[in-house]
Amino acid sequence: MDIRIYDHIKENLILGVKNIQECKDKGIAYKEKGDFALIPQVFIDTPNVYNESFTINVTQDMVNMWNKSLDDVLGDAYANSKERFRACAIPIENAANFNELMPDDNAIYKAYLISNESFVSGGSTIFYSPNIIDDVIKQNDNTGEHTAVIIPTGENETFCVLVEKGKEEDAYMYSDFLSEVNEEKKQSSSYSWPISSEIYIYNSDEKNLISLDMTKECKLGTISNDVEKMAFFRRTSSSR
Repeated sequence: MDIRIYDHIKENLILGVKNIQECKDKGIAYKEKGDFALIPQVFIDTPNVYNESFTINVTQDMVNMWNKSLDDVLGDAYANSKERFRACAIPIENAANFNELMPDDNAIYKAYLISNESFVSGGSTIFYSPNIIDDVIKQNDNTGEHTAVIIPTGENETFCVLVEKGKEEDAYMYSDFLSEVNEEKKQSSSYSWPISSEIYIYNSDEKNLISLDMTKECKLGTISNDVEKMAFFRRTSSSR
């Protein structure tokens, strides 16, 4: 594989998610979605040599070298991730190290970790397979009374908690949880930037996320940023 030639690496491009400031500091090619940075990565799988896989973050210099637009590169990464890395949702009770960080159990309806089956850049899974959030909601609620709170906990997973519709603001209780997760990342020996400092509410009708303070939103299931601004919160606010 010659990373200098786009056709050589095109099939190995996948979608990742990172911190916006980290991308700026390191020259990583990215597109803003809410306060996330969607990035293209080159997936290297070497089972016959090292029996491991790893990713290379695509820089803006690499995009320029390939004479491609960032949207073209992200589009290929999006398509490959959707085809190769199937989304999955793991009940929180089966996910190690997260129970101890959770708020009072009485406040939790259902909680899941969302990633892909390979846990390869799984934090981007909700962007290319947002239906996994709908599946979690439908699996636990056939009355339509709940929606999902999305808590970005890392590059390889997203935390999803169900809350009652009309009580979305109760999700602020998870702010301390997100802060603790981000602080643990800062203190770890292998430092990783927090993905986001925001907690988001999922709108299944429009497949988008809107931050609790209503200052940020992003469309899922596409690399485009075309969204109807604050439509979900305008409707829910007017109905209260």
